[in-house]
This record gives sequence, C-alpha cells and structure tokens, in this order.
Amino acid sequence: MVQATNLWTREQPNRLQGGEMKRITLTLIVIGMMSTGAFAQKPTRKPGEEQKRIGFFAGKWNFDGESKPSPMGPGGKFTGTENCEWFPGGFHLVCESDGTSPMGPMKGRSIMGYDPGEKTYT
Repeated sequence: MVQATNLWTREQPNRLQGGEMKRITLTLIVIGMMSTGAFAQKPTRKPGEEQKRIGFFAGKWNFDGESKPSPMGPGGKFTGTENCEWFPGGFHLVCESDGTSPMGPMKGRSIMGYDPGEKTYT
C-alpha cells in the first residue's frame, strides 16, 4: 500500500536563522535610507532679473477703451479691472480680469512669464 503525504501540512525547515534575518533586515533599511538621497529635490532656482521686471504689472489695474466694429463683434466702449498676483515661486504673474464690452460681460485670465531659452516674454 502506498502512503500519501499531505504537502500542505508538512512543516518546512526554517531557512533563515535569527542572525541572518536581522542582517537582511538591517541591510534593507540601510539601502532604503541611502536611496532617499537619490530622490531628493534639486536646489530651488530663484527668479532672475527678467522675471522681476514682470512685477511692474502686479497689482490691481483699471482699463477702458473703445473697440472698432469688426468680424469679431460690434464696436463700442469697454471697461474693466485686472488683478495680477505672483504664482508661488515668483516666475509667473497670473492675472484675472472682469469687465463689460459691447457684447456684454467679459472675463479673462492671463499668465505672464519669461522663456530663457527663447529669451522672450510670454
């Protein structure tokens, strides 16, 4: 008669003894701590003179004018306000505008910045 053994209940010998397990755990902790430096952020760069010049437009502005009739819409007077504030970091100025025009109420948003690669304001 053949005797069957149940592999699911058979105990496997402990392959890692206490000292080996501690060494592996310590090694993994050290590797983890060393790798966090690889993901650290680079030093933050600071806005240059070009970005600082955009600051002239920071604040609240009032505007008014007159548009001429065109395929874009009827002509007439327009008025409004624009509020410009620095985006965190100081590289871009974000402006929100509200006003009225011959076509009714208007809202707008613009972002001013400087492209050092192209050496131009955007």
